[in-house]
Amino acid sequence: MNYGNICKKAILSAVSAVLLLSAPLSAAAAGGDGSRLTVGLSESADITEMKVYPGGQTFGIKLQTDGVLVVGVGEVSGPGGNVTPAADAGIKAGDIITAVGDEPVDSILSLNERISESEGKSTLVTFERDGISHTVCPIPVDDGKGYKIGVWVRDSTAGIGTLTYIIPETLAFGGLGHGIYDSDTGILMPMKRGCVSDVILTGIKKGKAGAPGELQGYFGTACSGTALSNTDSGVYGIFSLAPSGSDKLISLAPEEDVEIGNAEIICSVEGSAKRYKAKISKLDTSGEETRNFIIEITDPALLEITGGIVQGMSGSPVIQHGKLVGAVTHVMITDPTKGYGIFIERMIRGCDSLLAPSFAAAG
Repeated sequence: MNYGNICKKAILSAVSAVLLLSAPLSAAAAGGDGSRLTVGLSESADITEMKVYPGGQTFGIKLQTDGVLVVGVGEVSGPGGNVTPAADAGIKAGDIITAVGDEPVDSILSLNERISESEGKSTLVTFERDGISHTVCPIPVDDGKGYKIGVWVRDSTAGIGTLTYIIPETLAFGGLGHGIYDSDTGILMPMKRGCVSDVILTGIKKGKAGAPGELQGYFGTACSGTALSNTDSGVYGIFSLAPSGSDKLISLAPEEDVEIGNAEIICSVEGSAKRYKAKISKLDTSGEETRNFIIEITDPALLEITGGIVQGMSGSPVIQHGKLVGAVTHVMITDPTKGYGIFIERMIRGCDSLLAPSFAAAG
């Protein structure tokens, strides 16, 4: 492939390329067939007519990125000294490289292969930044081990979280109550596909002020479902088999019905999903998308085991007056007995309509 000619053509049309602005990308990542999901329920949808199984089960998530995420740029040591091809071309941390030449890039391996094929010629690199596509032409340099442009990239991530709800008719699910973000750049991970699996807990690091705790464990050997969307309001997908321990069907409460007072959370810190006493101590309907209320753990048993809310409990369902009202999203660093939650209505409206709970049958 003649990368030099491709890059010359790209430079000639650079003005057009820069002015061709795309709309911001949907937070929902591509489905397995490469098609993008349409995020959001109709504002007229009445969630009070929906029913789901509350979650509470701990699960593992492995995500493959859509493109490769640049987590850093640096120098390449070449015959003429240290150079910074990527940085000089304008690539920076947080960018998502989607193609080299006219070939798509979906892994670190494919990026390395495309760059190596350039043989040191000016190379067309396409990347996305804030949902807008850009093209630049860095010149790869041979560092003695192959041609490089000076980028550190990531093409996958994995973590442990908690299921929030499961739809009985489709086995679609929502979990975490917030998106999965890159630890280095803070960017919402652009997801191409993902695998969900059971988690075998091996221990719990108890939380204390200034030192958040965490659930510790390892992933099961097989995928039990597919993650389809990674959004600011949660991770969504479909199970291939119904997870064990599903509770009875429960109704959803609109955010205006959530009130300060007693509540429960469901989580799996004792081998299976169980309910623990808590209370909602503050509401904030105008705050951040995933910090709509403050939840405080009051159950002595849970406080003894975890110290309150720990990492891995994100997504734990919050129940009030027999209805699912939200999910735990974050722990307060200064006081692990308290944390934040997202309204279930916002979590539901943040997922794809194909994954949203169906309306309950009348009667």
